[in-house]
Amino acid sequence: MRLSNRKLVVGVAVIAVALLICIAQFYSGKFSQNRDFLLICIALYVVLNVVLQIVSDTMAKSAILFTYPPAGSFDSAGLVISSKLPRLSDMYTLTIASADPECKSANEPVHFTKGLFGRPKSWPIPLGWARILACQTRPKSVTKW
Repeated sequence: MRLSNRKLVVGVAVIAVALLICIAQFYSGKFSQNRDFLLICIALYVVLNVVLQIVSDTMAKSAILFTYPPAGSFDSAGLVISSKLPRLSDMYTLTIASADPECKSANEPVHFTKGLFGRPKSWPIPLGWARILACQTRPKSVTKW
């Protein structure tokens, strides 16, 4: 079974358990009667989410999509599409690479980078920023407040 199919199966199982939690929570009986079933569903939900997270982090890494070549194709490798948005940055990078970099037909990865929050030149710089920018351009020995 391919990785994407495994992730889909675990994801569907997580959704099914979440629906069971809703059914158990709003069941017509009193809370004390369905408490054990509700606790089992919540524990199963947590475990399945941890499994899905481990599979995503270890096997898929930052990949959004894996493609596979058609059956009978001369190429044995598909494509991997991944994205990256570094913390505290507005530069979003979308990467398209070969699923098997060792393959003879594999090319160099293609990176598309774009700023999400571009600042037009007509925006005024706040007064505090002007002071900070002025301090960054001076040598440290001259900078005094």
